[in-house]
Amino acid sequence: MVFISTMIVLLFMLAIPYLVSTFYRIYYNRKINQQLSNGIKKKVTTPLQVFLLTISLEIIVIVIVAILGSYNPDGNVDQLVDPCTDIYTKEEISDTLYELFDGSNINGYALNTAIKEDFKLTIYENDHSIYHTMPDKAVEIQYTGKEEICYYYIEVEIENEDISTGTAISGEDISESYFIFTSNVPDCLVNYHIYLFNQNDYESYQKEVDPNDELILEKNEEYATDYLDYTLGD
Repeated sequence: MVFISTMIVLLFMLAIPYLVSTFYRIYYNRKINQQLSNGIKKKVTTPLQVFLLTISLEIIVIVIVAILGSYNPDGNVDQLVDPCTDIYTKEEISDTLYELFDGSNINGYALNTAIKEDFKLTIYENDHSIYHTMPDKAVEIQYTGKEEICYYYIEVEIENEDISTGTAISGEDISESYFIFTSNVPDCLVNYHIYLFNQNDYESYQKEVDPNDELILEKNEEYATDYLDYTLGD
């Protein structure tokens, strides 16, 4: 498919110079005949020269359009790549760069906290002026409830007018905290869904959901021992 599209573009690029030089040839022949009949010898641009000139102009225009199309006045490289989400436990980020997000202030990030029922959120948001290689948003979600949790399901959705994507993880290794890092999400809504199950609720859940199917959010909310829905963004 890409090969066919490339060939069509190349043929179109060649067609324009060919048509221009063909119409010019009519003028060229007329001009040469006039000179011959009048005994005048004067240099006239040939159709081949017009053909090559037209191709050169095409290349110049394509280069200019490509440069303008890639120009990003804000210098925000995040807009040029797809959004991505990484979800880690507190143990997994130990001794890594992400360990910086420990509740302390980090230059270039706005730091806020939120309490949503049995969940505490520590929220870092990049102001997009620096650290383009770092996450735009970093959220630590800590379960503060008293239930003995044995299973978790976490889903993150990213969306705006042009984007709708996300990722999800689940498992039985319960962590003290979950860290969710999202990158390349300027002007996006980021929706966080966390579902926690104790042993009894998880067993009931398993009876309702075919283990060969993907987890179903509606069932998660219905059977979850505790759950969080939280949104960041405008």
